[in-house]
Amino acid sequence: MCSEALTRLIEEGVVYSVFDIGNFAGPPPEDS
Repeated sequence: MCSEALTRLIEEGVVYSVFDIGNFAGPPPEDS
């Protein structure tokens, strides 16, 4: 596997984790 691709996946995973934490910390979305 390409290390660059792995790095991108890891970075995206970290970004998604940060967004998830922000969603949990913030008010629940009323849309869903």
